[in-house]
Amino acid sequence: MHTPSSNEISKERAIAAACIADIFMLSAQVTVALSTGTLTMLAEAVRGSLMLIVEIFSLAILHAVHRNKLQHFQFGIGKIEQFIWLLIGVALLISGLWLGQVGISRLLEEPIAPSPLALAISATINAINLLINGFAWYAMLSTRKGDDSDIFRAQFRTRTVKTLSSIFLQITLTIAALTNDSLIALIMDTTGAGVVSLYMIISGFSMAAHSFPHLLDSPVSTRRHNKISSITQKALGNTFDISKIRTRQSGRYDHVEITIMVSDQLTGEQIKKQFSGVKSAIEKEIENIDLCIAITTENLSSQKP
Repeated sequence: MHTPSSNEISKERAIAAACIADIFMLSAQVTVALSTGTLTMLAEAVRGSLMLIVEIFSLAILHAVHRNKLQHFQFGIGKIEQFIWLLIGVALLISGLWLGQVGISRLLEEPIAPSPLALAISATINAINLLINGFAWYAMLSTRKGDDSDIFRAQFRTRTVKTLSSIFLQITLTIAALTNDSLIALIMDTTGAGVVSLYMIISGFSMAAHSFPHLLDSPVSTRRHNKISSITQKALGNTFDISKIRTRQSGRYDHVEITIMVSDQLTGEQIKKQFSGVKSAIEKEIENIDLCIAITTENLSSQKP
């Protein structure tokens, strides 16, 4: 089994510590939201619970990747990842819309602000959450490198947004707790919840829109297909002919299978040398490509008298 580097272990520990802290904070947020009726805390608890699932899943994947435990998946686990992102994205979108509806209803039908004590408790809980997000963000920042994986970069971006969101919520909750005007307190509480709801809607839509197409295979564009064919034929020269090219797009990558007709008189070493040049030429010109080259002598044999 591959032994992870010290930097990889540091990344895992930073994310794991953040997840553990988030679990405790989520428990506090749910308790405060249910006992005080603070809409901002309710919104944060819903958002936090859904994003915590993403963080734990990402940590598990990162842990496995650092130890090469996923090598038996020949084509990776992209489909699983995208399916999880899609589910969480839909959940965020629905939850954000529901919380937005609750906030609007409270303003229009039940203009009763939470008590100053409830808002003060909420502000205190959010302040603790802000400190946790800030420390977690700094811990991830200190372990960043230029070649970080997509999973870790996504975690860092998520933690950055959570920290900025906590700062804004701290402002609204503090104003709501300190003001003597119940209407202002209600507006501040609803504003904080509205910002969280809007973030949930945007994030949910973005996750769902990004993930859904990646679950389906789509054809490579004609222009890109022709470019692959042209580069291949140029690299082969007059020595070999292309039998067929099969392409499909899945996620960020184009999966290309090129079948080339070769003479059965050639040695394996000659074929290998020629095709390594073809592979290098294609990968140099075209990014994000998963290339497979196959050979056949079938057509050549059928042409013999």
